[in-house]
Amino acid sequence: MGNTFSVHNAQIVAMEALAQLRKNIVLAKRVRRDYDNEVAQYGSSVKIPKFAALAANTKTGGSNVTVQDITSDSVTVTLNKHKEATFVIEDLEKALSRNDLLAGYMGSAMIALAEKVEADIADLYSGLSAPIGTYGVDITRALVLLARKTLTDGKAPTQDRTLFLGTKDVSALLAADTSLLTQFQVTGQTTQREDGIVGRLYGFDVMESQIPPVTSSTHQHNMAFHKDFAALVVRPLPTDFPVNMGVVAAIAQDPDSGLALRTILTYNKDRLGVQCTVDILYGTSVLRPEIAVEVES
Repeated sequence: MGNTFSVHNAQIVAMEALAQLRKNIVLAKRVRRDYDNEVAQYGSSVKIPKFAALAANTKTGGSNVTVQDITSDSVTVTLNKHKEATFVIEDLEKALSRNDLLAGYMGSAMIALAEKVEADIADLYSGLSAPIGTYGVDITRALVLLARKTLTDGKAPTQDRTLFLGTKDVSALLAADTSLLTQFQVTGQTTQREDGIVGRLYGFDVMESQIPPVTSSTHQHNMAFHKDFAALVVRPLPTDFPVNMGVVAAIAQDPDSGLALRTILTYNKDRLGVQCTVDILYGTSVLRPEIAVEVES
């Protein structure tokens, strides 16, 4: 390959980044993210409406319908999280011809970015009230049932429920009763799914992760939630850099997670090598705290 950057180079690297990202994303695919188009071109925040509940009234013959006053609130999601991962592979020819080298570093960059996005979503536990469970005590089947009741009492839909647990709690549940987590009990598959689901339990997709927040060394903050409890809003970053600056860029957007990654390729004259930056701009916020609960362990 010659010593010329092109948008094609950036697109190839961006697609490689996207493939690596999909392997490391769990939570981003399981919260509400239908608001990206509202901030695709402008603005540093987006207001997401929260619609008030309506009552079902009885209609009798000869009577008028009961007109209800509608009120709505909104939650503002600020796009204030700009994360990047940058590396340099020295020697232009090797950087563009050694796909294994570039792919390897790209994989490391994607793991770093994915963990940042996932951690920011996991930290939304702090916006929830009335936690269940006890710090230092492993999660039990009874506690999962309580989480289920909490979401149901909050009028969470029965679909799209997630139980987000650390590795120690998944191990504890499995050790207590291996039948609790049946992999693919609906589809009948027997291998672990690529989207991170360990199995299903009491209507929850059980997700195992190493990133549930831990405070005070032993206080682990897991969550049980419906996807509408929170929003992830992503804004694609610009790629129109000045011409003749030796910079090319491309955007890769994942339809599954909604994440939009920008890949920038340039030549670093001080390092005499190709510099690659992958970055993302996003914001997170709790929308409906009543359909989620922190599960302490």
